[in-house]
Amino acid sequence: MSKSKDSVLFLSEEEQAEVQEEEDSVSNAVGPDGEIDWDCPCLRGMAHGSCGEAFKESFRCFVESKADPKGQDCVEAFQKMHECMTAHAAEYGLDDSTTPPVEGSEDDENQQPAAAAATTA
Repeated sequence: MSKSKDSVLFLSEEEQAEVQEEEDSVSNAVGPDGEIDWDCPCLRGMAHGSCGEAFKESFRCFVESKADPKGQDCVEAFQKMHECMTAHAAEYGLDDSTTPPVEGSEDDENQQPAAAAATTA
């Protein structure tokens, strides 16, 4: 099977409404002048706490991104945020099952693909 860069998702009307609500609420965090309201309830307090600065850096990068696809130029900032949130997993309500390794990180390099693990076991 060949890899494709695109995926097709089928959503119920309820799921579509949730996605649209999230997109609308994030746009509420950015004013018409482009200024980000870090205290907007739509950001759910992510701009504060141990990883607040990493979140601000990645969110600001995404908002200001001119790349296609949007945010493509923010991967490094999002990786830093991911690493911070993983380091403070309890604070962010994360555990090992919800924090996959970042591609190219040490954790990722120590992982074996499922097929390889099955053949070596």
